[in-house]
Amino acid sequence: MSSPDRWRPSVTVAAVICDGGSPARYLLVEEHTPEGLRLNNPAGHLDAGESPQQGVVREALEETARVFTPQALVGVYLARFQRPASATSAGEDITYLRLAYCGTVGDELPGLALDTGIVRTLWLTAEEMRASAARHRSPLVLQCLEDHLAGRRYPLEIVSTDASVLAQPPQLPARTDNAGFRRTTTAMSRIAPFHLAFAVADLASTRAFYGGLLGCAEGRSSPEWIDYNLFGHQIVAHLAPARADVHHNEVDGHDVPVPHFGVVLEWDQFHSFAARLREQGVKFVIEPGVRFAGQVGEQATMFFKDPSGNALEFKAFKDIGQLFAK
Repeated sequence: MSSPDRWRPSVTVAAVICDGGSPARYLLVEEHTPEGLRLNNPAGHLDAGESPQQGVVREALEETARVFTPQALVGVYLARFQRPASATSAGEDITYLRLAYCGTVGDELPGLALDTGIVRTLWLTAEEMRASAARHRSPLVLQCLEDHLAGRRYPLEIVSTDASVLAQPPQLPARTDNAGFRRTTTAMSRIAPFHLAFAVADLASTRAFYGGLLGCAEGRSSPEWIDYNLFGHQIVAHLAPARADVHHNEVDGHDVPVPHFGVVLEWDQFHSFAARLREQGVKFVIEPGVRFAGQVGEQATMFFKDPSGNALEFKAFKDIGQLFAK
């Protein structure tokens, strides 16, 4: 069979979240669908460049505003969804491949908006979920519940993601100027990756922020640290709860937090990234805008903090040659 005609399932990830109470309650989302309001696990499509674990952490954060920590795989499921054609829309026939993970969540993060289409989150007991089966978005909601209650747990390592899948920075042609600074006229590329180690208060919220919200691919990790790929650079979050106060310096009329770190992006990449952060409800320390307008070093910039209070700055130059200009 030719490749364009080959059948392919749509891969999704789902979070099965139980509060461990008596009776136990499960965290669901109520969301808009063409069939009306429906109940679902925090779930969604696996994005390119991420592992299933990263995907489920991201989806849970986007749909519940809570940090989800996967502890085990509950199961892998196939289900077919069919929607007949109507006068206003074409029919659909989609088979979903769902990887469902169980784990724990923290409290709802203040100021973080729920994903588009999500009306609210709610906790239901197993009996309440069974009674509301007609309102479930998928039969897999109930199947995941029953499997979780039956004690089905598989180690996270059973699902392996090869490094070739994880997000990688684009490889752009570069040239070397007289100072040995490799660049292109539109974007920096093929520069030796920097390494930065920084302190965080806890690893669960760090995973949700860097892996989920920012979409950084996770590398090696231990109970005390996590490696991340930040636009091709290696950053390592180290567990070190005690932190000193952040200092501020005035730069072009703004109080800039010190220390801070980040990446110089392409101009269009900066603005699309800023738009995505706004959609996620990120609270900016310094809103996205232009610094040194009409001067040497004119640049777009924005500042925000991770859950541990580390300040990040992302910036962009229309003319990357201005990066080190005096």
